[in-house]
Amino acid sequence: MIHCHNITMNVLKASKLSRSFRAGDEEIWALRDVDLEVHAGEFVAVMGPSGSGKSTLISLLAGLESPTSGEVWLGGEPLHQQSDEAISRLRRTRVGFVFQSYNLVPVLTLEENVALPFLLEGTPPASYAAKVAAALASVELTHRAKHLPDRVSGGERQRAAVARALVAEPILIFADEPTGALDREKGQGVLTLLRRACTEQGRTVVMVTHDDEAARRADRIIRLRDGRLETP
Repeated sequence: MIHCHNITMNVLKASKLSRSFRAGDEEIWALRDVDLEVHAGEFVAVMGPSGSGKSTLISLLAGLESPTSGEVWLGGEPLHQQSDEAISRLRRTRVGFVFQSYNLVPVLTLEENVALPFLLEGTPPASYAAKVAAALASVELTHRAKHLPDRVSGGERQRAAVARALVAEPILIFADEPTGALDREKGQGVLTLLRRACTEQGRTVVMVTHDDEAARRADRIIRLRDGRLETP
């Protein structure tokens, strides 16, 4: 296990977090009474069998879904007390996302995809061009800046997704199976970028993975089973 910084501030906190769904007359609990704290500069891996609630947990922590019960604080902000608009803005400005399926916009170049957080905020291009260039350089994609996503490899698409997640200097990055669609070598490259974001830039990373090797790059592993946190 590798450790980043002197760990002090809670970037993320969940209290008694639960999420249920209706299936006909039945209530199915995807997540039940999860308590979690993630500290500044920490790299946390979330593991568990398929259907254990990993992606539901990420969705609730990021404010993409509302919990059935429980509370979430992101960067000290109580998501459970915020409007949808306020949560959306918090996500755009303070959170980065990396998904297994890249989630790049196919009609935008890699450069434009990386610039997306600024475009969505209506930021003038002059104030973010250097940041986008630096983000592309950090993932070794400067030579691919003008290419559309379907003109580059899967590994390059995922590196562009990491650059987009980092470009607005978020306090927190959620990565949902970021190496799932990649071969081992390309996957290791993406993990190195996430690890470096933590170690060198002080970002906090929460990564869902089923891969033991990927999880070993984290400072801490938490495990879910049947919607509950397993105690170590």
